[in-house]
Amino acid sequence: MVIDPRMSWAATRADLWLRPRPGTDGALALGLLNVIINENLYDKEFVEKWTHGFDELKQRVQEYPVQKVSQITWVPAEDIVKAARRKIPQ
Repeated sequence: MVIDPRMSWAATRADLWLRPRPGTDGALALGLLNVIINENLYDKEFVEKWTHGFDELKQRVQEYPVQKVSQITWVPAEDIVKAARRKIPQ
């Protein structure tokens, strides 16, 4: 997966290329976190043990539902969801 508004060497090799409008990467990150948190796709044990402010983050990302983020970033909503649900190879 590559997140870059410009075509790059890496983007040509990615199976998922997100092209956000320049300057909207923060909104994209919050949209991705919205899906990850609301679908419980994160490591709960790690979050409970090692993070501070997670409840505040959880509240903040509610302001960035996927459809809104898609309008802000110009990234299709289905691609945002697909990216957020991706499993990292172990």
